[in-house]
Amino acid sequence: MTAHVGFVDNSSGYAHEALLAAIQTWAEAEGWTTMRSGVSPDSSGAPGSATYHKEWIGIAPGLSGGEQIIVGFRTYQDANNDYYNLAGMTATNYVAGNLWTAQPGISITSMCAHNQRIDYWCPINGQRITMGLKVGTPVYESGYWGKAFPTAPPSQFPYPVVSAGTLTGMPAVRYSDTSRVFPYQGNVTNMQFRTVGGAWMYPFVGPFNTDTEQYRDTNGKYHLTPLELMDSSLWPNGNVWAWLDGVYHITGFNNVVENTVVIDGVTYLVVQNIYRVGFNNYVAIALV
Repeated sequence: MTAHVGFVDNSSGYAHEALLAAIQTWAEAEGWTTMRSGVSPDSSGAPGSATYHKEWIGIAPGLSGGEQIIVGFRTYQDANNDYYNLAGMTATNYVAGNLWTAQPGISITSMCAHNQRIDYWCPINGQRITMGLKVGTPVYESGYWGKAFPTAPPSQFPYPVVSAGTLTGMPAVRYSDTSRVFPYQGNVTNMQFRTVGGAWMYPFVGPFNTDTEQYRDTNGKYHLTPLELMDSSLWPNGNVWAWLDGVYHITGFNNVVENTVVIDGVTYLVVQNIYRVGFNNYVAIALV
């Protein structure tokens, strides 16, 4: 498991395309198998146009080494409207003859990115890719694609995957848009979770949606709370399906974005909800 920290810029092309290439390299180093990469088959026009895309699809082995978790990324942009974004997807299978957008059981969410500098924090392991990005003015993007930890054994719940970004689908939205929220607050369409029945749902996420998150640090010590995915329509008496791998709620009291917290030898990065700085607008991402 490795967390990649640094930045990409436009020294050799668009920054969001450089980030896509880096994700492929990092994933392969964690044992992922690349199924497809390069310019999308349905791409046309010049780089920077709304019809030009680059993509990657990989299969993760899971933490057991014997799984097949389908995750992919695709650039989309429009130089005329000044947006340069990165879409992510999780799917239930891979079909070589299908377009990136038409993989079986696909769920697409995206993040606003940039054609110039992007600062990134990208922990990757055998089952998921998480990201925190700093772009533009700045704002902070975040996302999670891959498997979560289920609350049932694999024989009962074999494929508890998540597709979560700051945008639903691949809309024409620039990073300056102020209506967006990070996925971890839950009960939003940009947090999508595949249930045991095979349907994609927009879960509640505890503790954000359960009124238990209003606490603060104690003498500079911070408590991390796992992010639990649960039935939004049945709360508080519904199912708790899974929890995210390496992403936690952390208080914003006495805290600020890009802080790092070390707990039991693990370093966690503090990420805010796009541009919001209220005390309940932060998560901590494990940099492992």
